[in-house]
Amino acid sequence: MHYIIITHPVPVINESEIINNILDHNYATVHIRKPDYTIDELRNFLNTISVGNHSKIVIHNHFELIQEFSLKGIHFTRHNKHLITNSYPAYIFKSISTHSLNEINDLPNLFDYYFLSPIFKSTSKPGYGGDAFHLNDVKSYIEKHPLKKLVALSGVTQNTIKDAKNTGFYGAAILGDFWNFCNKNKNLDLIPLFFQQLNHAIQ
Repeated sequence: MHYIIITHPVPVINESEIINNILDHNYATVHIRKPDYTIDELRNFLNTISVGNHSKIVIHNHFELIQEFSLKGIHFTRHNKHLITNSYPAYIFKSISTHSLNEINDLPNLFDYYFLSPIFKSTSKPGYGGDAFHLNDVKSYIEKHPLKKLVALSGVTQNTIKDAKNTGFYGAAILGDFWNFCNKNKNLDLIPLFFQQLNHAIQ
């Protein structure tokens, strides 16, 4: 199962070191989501990440930086869907946030994978998610559309990731559970443990 770590929208202590640790060991793809950053702030942030890891990073805004840093790709959200076009080179990875199966059907076939949320009860947004989808309906959709790679978002933890895998999700996007782990443990050497626990949970 493919893991995706999404950054906090605001700065986090040792954030660049944590991201480099993830990418140095190829534990996951990292999506940098900093909606309030100016282009210069995002550029400065990317400069704190090892050059060798830039090709493993997807950004959610300021797409003009994709070429400057030779990044992996770009992610579309409701804030920038007006920028969707097939003019981006094929080698640039493209993903998008969605909130219904019908929304996925209505999109052009430009995307390498689709975030679908909220799948489980969010760990970072109290009261959000948990009842938006019946997993059997999602599983049926995935079986009928094998070329569309869906990524579970919202509430993905060690306790829910096996349900995501059994539903047929290509991947899992993780935000709150990972950053809560880092905040609690403070030790970069424990980051491998987080992914080991995920791998154990889906066995």
